[in-house]
Amino acid sequence: ENLFDWLLAPLKPEERDAFMAFNQSAGKHGKTSHKSFDCSVMELADDIAYGIHDLEDAIVMGMV
Repeated sequence: ENLFDWLLAPLKPEERDAFMAFNQSAGKHGKTSHKSFDCSVMELADDIAYGIHDLEDAIVMGMV
């Protein structure tokens, strides 16, 4: 936790708590409640890349 103190220092306490919140499932690793902005952008880019790849496959196979 001390490793990320410099990152969280500018945040208000409620923002810091929201950023660090996670859901714990029995027998599983915890999962964060919220994603960071850069993580959200990367996830969207990944979804777009897979969608384009599927479209290219459909075009090559003559389905589109």
